[in-house]
Amino acid sequence: MEFWIIRHGETQSNAQGRYLGRTDLPLSTIGIRKLDQLAQKNSYPAVKTVYVSPLKRCRQTAELLFPQAEQITVPELVECNFGQFENKNYEELKEDPAYIRWLESGGTIGFPDGETRAEMVHRVKQGILRILQKAAAEQAENVVIVAHGGTIMAALSSLAKPNKNFYDWQVKPACGYRAQAVYIESCWVLNDLYKIDAEEEEICL
Repeated sequence: MEFWIIRHGETQSNAQGRYLGRTDLPLSTIGIRKLDQLAQKNSYPAVKTVYVSPLKRCRQTAELLFPQAEQITVPELVECNFGQFENKNYEELKEDPAYIRWLESGGTIGFPDGETRAEMVHRVKQGILRILQKAAAEQAENVVIVAHGGTIMAALSSLAKPNKNFYDWQVKPACGYRAQAVYIESCWVLNDLYKIDAEEEEICL
């Protein structure tokens, strides 16, 4: 089964380098324009269903790239809860002791009043597994997910082979990955990965 996971298009907060988690912002004008250009290339699979984060920027992205598809909202696909860091950028946070501690931990400790990385990875993995099980039961040839940068890193750091670190799976807005989802020894695995770059051709990993 072919597996696609795509990050939403650019928002104003993305362009400003902010930690955009649960704040429900729409796509920016630039983000919409870039997605329109990608849709015209017609390089995405024709699917009847797209699984999406409930946040507006993901639903808009799915509508632009897969206008004929039904959207199924999956709560587990939502972006990380950044807590007190929500919608702030480095300049606004660089002298905050809690932010300094988070940076020094390599991003592993929890955000104040937010999630830990481990909590997010577990949540996202459960959502992805539920999607894969449903798609397999329906004998789907393709699975398409439109979600967030953090969601993608959580999904692939827990399910992709070969294993890579969490931040190694980071992608820009409107980019993502294509893989083969296979069920091996009672486990779902994502392999044969290609990075989907909005500016370039696909890159084999």
